[in-house]
Amino acid sequence: MRAIWHETYDGFIGAKRVERFVSLWLTDQQLRKEAESDAILSLLAVDGDEVVGQILMREVEPGIVRVARLYLASQYHGLGLGKKMLDEGIAAFPQARLVRLEVYEPNHRAVRFYQAYGFVEKARAPSEFAPEGVNEILMELTL
Repeated sequence: MRAIWHETYDGFIGAKRVERFVSLWLTDQQLRKEAESDAILSLLAVDGDEVVGQILMREVEPGIVRVARLYLASQYHGLGLGKKMLDEGIAAFPQARLVRLEVYEPNHRAVRFYQAYGFVEKARAPSEFAPEGVNEILMELTL
């Protein structure tokens, strides 16, 4: 998954910053903790022995679910796997009435993907994790 993050974010966040996030958020210990949590849904897309994608979701308030991560290696883009992961993630929260996520503004492919899925932009704000001038777009999907 480290390679997926670098491929996705190095261009507008920078490789050093991405590596810091990967070292904090994608350790074996952190991923295991998330996978074992009853409050978090973590699904992996696997091709053979290789993890090629992940979706991580949680209910943040009654009826409101947040997509914290949805990543897919670029060679799997356009094959319907991202949609399938999002479909399965949402289905795991049958009580949900709203799905929220944040996506970096320069991540145009992801923004288009979420728009095509039915998410709508609700706000833009500077990101606490990205360099100055890089905004996040808050998007929502009403179910």
